[in-house]
Amino acid sequence: MKGLRVLTSLRAELPFKETLIRLGYVKQKSLLSAGEEEALRAEAEAAVDCLDLKGAILRLPFSLSGPATVEAGGCRWQSRDLARSLAGCRELCLMAATGGAGFSEQLDRLLAAGEMKKAVIWNAAASEAVDAALDRFTLLINRELVKEGKRTAPHRFSPGFGDLDLWVQKDLVRLLNLETLGVRLNDSCILTPEKSVTAIIGIRSGIMSNEEIREESK
Repeated sequence: MKGLRVLTSLRAELPFKETLIRLGYVKQKSLLSAGEEEALRAEAEAAVDCLDLKGAILRLPFSLSGPATVEAGGCRWQSRDLARSLAGCRELCLMAATGGAGFSEQLDRLLAAGEMKKAVIWNAAASEAVDAALDRFTLLINRELVKEGKRTAPHRFSPGFGDLDLWVQKDLVRLLNLETLGVRLNDSCILTPEKSVTAIIGIRSGIMSNEEIREESK
């Protein structure tokens, strides 16, 4: 798994349980009738069907300059939290997923039409589906790393979380060549289209167990 990998025409999947949680439905505290749950699922699936899911993955060596400086791909990122998440690693993977501009346009039409309830469901379902794409990318990476006796670190890390500055998005957009997927940054370093995410994950020695792979595949 060397060089930039671009993934297009991906099938978006609905993580329905996570969508319910994002919407505020808590098991054993929020009661949904069978009919209500069926209707909510139908709307969530309609939202996910509107996604044009694409992504990119790039594997890079990196070095640590002190406890809070990560250097990779000609970039230098100041983040103690990121450095900690990469402890025990010598390589990392950058990854990104986007749901495409068409979804954002459809969501805007729902809002303009006053379809607020539907828009909230669509927004939650699409967010979870795009996040789930990064889970699938991580699983793909691990399946390929098995041959090298390696695996990914336990957690991904994204710009804007912890002490990793949001401006790091600029580097990830460039290194992953995300403009070819229609992803850009606005003046506030927010990714557009709205349903676009990036992440960094470390690569370390060790092999993901079959049980872990099955769990990640669910």
